Parts: sequence; structure tokens; C-alpha cells
Amino acid sequence: MASIFSALNDAFSEKKSFLKIAIYSIPVFICVKLFMEGQMNSLYLLGGITAILLFTVMTSGINNVRENNREILTLNPLRLLLVLVKTAIVVIPQGLLWLGLAYAVTKAITLPEEIPNANLIFDIIIWSLAGTMVFTAYLSFAKYLEIRDGYNYQIIFLSFFDVFAAILFYIPQMIIAVAIVLGPFAYVYYLFHVSYEHWSFLILSCLAAVASISISANYFAQVSYEYVALSNDRKDDYQISKLVDEMDTNKN
Repeated sequence: MASIFSALNDAFSEKKSFLKIAIYSIPVFICVKLFMEGQMNSLYLLGGITAILLFTVMTSGINNVRENNREILTLNPLRLLLVLVKTAIVVIPQGLLWLGLAYAVTKAITLPEEIPNANLIFDIIIWSLAGTMVFTAYLSFAKYLEIRDGYNYQIIFLSFFDVFAAILFYIPQMIIAVAIVLGPFAYVYYLFHVSYEHWSFLILSCLAAVASISISANYFAQVSYEYVALSNDRKDDYQISKLVDEMDTNKN
């Protein structure tokens, strides 16, 4: 079963992981400063660019783990650009389809007001299912970075419920993982009555946020390995290489 805690270990054992996390935390820190200074127009622009960048980095990381590459986060701009274009081709149409369908359903169906919070609960369920459908298509694509896999609805429907469950487990595990990374520093700042708005704590928070991208990439690579059905009868190279490594270890 996919585990955040094994992903946490792998995220920090990657070669030059701290350097990569530090580099990607720079735009995140700038966004935080813009927010604190109230420069919302600049924040929306840079924040959107940063979000797209980190999402692309995570997508590349999922594929790197799946292909058993030596890195999770990449600094290769050409690879990131290619991954960004491919991801957009999959995520944008799938998002328009399923989220548009969810919008139509929630507008068309209204539950009786006599039932407390019925419509709110119904809307949450519909939007959650639609979001999971988009994310399942995304994981199917990210596994091999093959656009056709993002539109293979046989794979998507077969994997949907397992991915939904994996996301539910992901949320509390990620909260705990961030607490493990950032918690000791937060306690020290609290102990010495240092404001959490101090620049040093903001930097640590940005580093933790980027580290969570690496952790998430590893976790969702595990999810795609365990729950997303193989595409087009292809053999799983990652599984084969892992088996070979285990055989070599047993021999030694």
C-alpha cells in the first residue's frame, strides 16, 4: 500500500535533494512575501506561474520514480517544458469534461431543503468524484508520460475507486509528514517566543512546502504502480528493475 512515510524517506535520500528543494522554494518564498505585503495582483501572476511549475515538477517526479530514475525532482528546463505541454493536453480537456459535468449535475439536481445540508453534501460528493476522475486520468498519463493513457477510459474507470481511496489516505498522511518536517522548528520558535512571521521561519515553511512536492510525487508514483492498470499490455519496467535489484541483494 502506498505510504507517505516511505515517500518521505526517499524524498530526502535523493542526490542533491536539498539543493533542488532550495531552488524551487525561491519563487514560493517570493509569493509569501507578496502576500504579506498585500501585493495581490503580483501574487496572482507569480503564484499561478509557481503553481504550474511545481505541478509540472511533481508530474515529472512521478514519472521519474515510475521509470526508476535516480532523481525525483528535476532541474532540466527542456524536460519540464515538454512535461508541461503534455500535462496540459491531458488535464485541461479532462478537467473541462468532468468538472463541467459536475457543475451541470449540481445545477440540475436539487435535494429537498427539509434534509439538513443535503445539497451541500451532495455537491461535495459530486465535485469530489469529478476531481478524482480528472486526477485518475492525470495519474494514468503521468505513469509513462503518454498522452494516450490520459484518455484510456478503460484504465481510468478500473482505477477510479482505488485512486479515490488513496487520495483519502494521502491527506492525513501528508499533514503528519509536514508536521514531522516542520514541527520541531515550529516548537523551537514557540519556545523562544519568535514570531512565525520571522523571515527564517518563512524560509523553512517554503522549504517544507517544496519538500511536500517531492514526497507527493513519490507517493503518487506508488499509487500509479499499485492501482493504475497497465496501459496497452506494456510490461512495467519499474517492477522488473525492482525485482532484479532484490535478486542482486539476496545474492550478496
